[in-house]
Amino acid sequence: HSLARVFSQLARTHLGTRQDVVAVPLMHDTPDEMANPKGRVRDWKTGECEPVPGKTMPKLVVVERDYTAIAAKMASLGPLADRLGALPDRTRQVLRGASVAGRRVDEELLAKVLGLTVPEVADALRPAVAHGVLVEADPMGGGYAFHHALLAEVAYRELLHGERDRLHAAFGEELERRGEIGGVPVTAAELAHHWASARDRDRAIPSLLRAGHAAETVYAFAEAGAHYERALDLLAADDDPSGPPVDRSEVLQRAAECAVLTGSYARAVELGRQAIIAAELAAVADGEPDPIRLGLLHDRLRWFQWESGDRAAAAAAVADALNVIPVEPPSATRARALGQAAGLRLFGGDVVGARTLASEAVG
Repeated sequence: HSLARVFSQLARTHLGTRQDVVAVPLMHDTPDEMANPKGRVRDWKTGECEPVPGKTMPKLVVVERDYTAIAAKMASLGPLADRLGALPDRTRQVLRGASVAGRRVDEELLAKVLGLTVPEVADALRPAVAHGVLVEADPMGGGYAFHHALLAEVAYRELLHGERDRLHAAFGEELERRGEIGGVPVTAAELAHHWASARDRDRAIPSLLRAGHAAETVYAFAEAGAHYERALDLLAADDDPSGPPVDRSEVLQRAAECAVLTGSYARAVELGRQAIIAAELAAVADGEPDPIRLGLLHDRLRWFQWESGDRAAAAAAVADALNVIPVEPPSATRARALGQAAGLRLFGGDVVGARTLASEAVG
């Protein structure tokens, strides 16, 4: 903090408050996308169009940075730590447990996890509420929450890594059993957070996949993608064959689709390719190739390539799909791939080729 204080003092005469220009990408499924007719992203760097911010290149946004306030921002945790340090030892113990719980906690939950009685927890919480560290999460539903997230962070930092692991596991067990906190249902994301933080892979991976699916159902694709990517990290680090069976190619595919729906096109392409490789390796290991599934993955890669602006790669991906998917018996997967191939041919001006592919798709 001493270095930050000197930096902030120097900034008063050298940097002050400045405005930086930041490039913000154009997002999928927003008005930004309308800047590219027919979905084709032209490359201004190769001379296909003029560079126009917000239309043919990322938007340029001005961000204000106050370099003189760096020390003040870093010191903001100091008074909060002092505020917690003035509380009784038992209160601080209970607050450390509450910091692990998540968005809200109640007396019964804390008592169960910390091995205390409900009256003991209530007595410990009283000073925290009186000093404004905790507030009622919902006067109608019950439970408590930290008045500010930074207070929870300070309490959490007082825990050793082993303590955090044990508390996350205990909260995961109890929340899974109860299914609610203060009358509010426990979400799949909360359980996934506890099991992953407890480093319990066998429980974390299925919980993360459920959390990802739950987020997708409400169109929270960024959150869903984060859950899937965390599950993939755990799968990559899990060398225990006795763990829960997981279709890695399916998880990669879900993560890829979430990436493309949030504008992360390069990441979507990368994950899509990994999904194909994972499916091919699984087919070799199991001795049971699934050409329909593999063809579908190639066709989805076509979507990711198209959104990234690489029409040639998209055409190659759908051609790979048609090479993999058998002609007989007829399948909806092959018909869909034929339709996509026809659209690409039509977009490229090959009307005859598009008609041929489209006829095969509906025939």
